[in-house]
Amino acid sequence: MTVLCAVAISVGFGTGDPAAAQASVVDSYCHPTGDYCTGVLKQKQRIKLKIATFSFRGSYGLCVRTPRRRTFCHHFHLQHRGDIYKDVRRLRCRGTPVQSVS
Repeated sequence: MTVLCAVAISVGFGTGDPAAAQASVVDSYCHPTGDYCTGVLKQKQRIKLKIATFSFRGSYGLCVRTPRRRTFCHHFHLQHRGDIYKDVRRLRCRGTPVQSVS
């Protein structure tokens, strides 16, 4: 049986990342106040989830829902990079769908 890798997600998009410049943006969102931005990037057939903020610190929760409506949630820490805090996660289609990108 083939599993499709289509999910409902919320995370992702930062600025000032050279790797992100080579990725295509699948979806993105910036809060109206500009406090944070999220998005979904596709880079070399891989889906990456990014979040960037100048307002928030510490950890955040990320939930991914599969086409079969199964939800996976994990907590991650924002990394301080220059003037912003951000994190990147790779979305996988098998097993646990979210993993760290180093």
